[in-house]
Amino acid sequence: MGVLLGGVVGLSHRLSLAAVSHVFTNVVFMARQKNKDQQWRQIIQGLALGCLTLGEVDLPSSKIETEFAFAYAWRRWSFAGEFPSIRDRDFFIYMRKSPRRESSYAAFDAQSRLTPYVKTPDWEVGQSLDAFVEDSDIPATEWVELARLFVERLPRYDT
Repeated sequence: MGVLLGGVVGLSHRLSLAAVSHVFTNVVFMARQKNKDQQWRQIIQGLALGCLTLGEVDLPSSKIETEFAFAYAWRRWSFAGEFPSIRDRDFFIYMRKSPRRESSYAAFDAQSRLTPYVKTPDWEVGQSLDAFVEDSDIPATEWVELARLFVERLPRYDT
């Protein structure tokens, strides 16, 4: 069974339902696809909320250490393929921008230590994570897993 689509100058083409479904899926995917900056914004917020969920609020902030840890986590995270514009070596740049971002759920303060925090006044971590997950279409458990992989590779030493 096919779908009859009228063409230009009276031409018609028969497309299978699978072909129509494929075209529709690609159109929806392209509409949902985010640019590099939007992808990084989502990753940084998810990572910050994941760290907070794990209770990780005081982490090393060295550029080399954090980029190495992020690269490790990124290469193992099952949802990394959903973010085609992300290059792990850009992590530190975008993480440092996160406090200045408007309309975000969470960010990192990277003064002397890397400290994730919720940006929405009066919201708890769980509220922020729930709202963020609704916008991100990626389960909360996956953001926590990304954070776990990230934190796992950060060196631990006394402050």
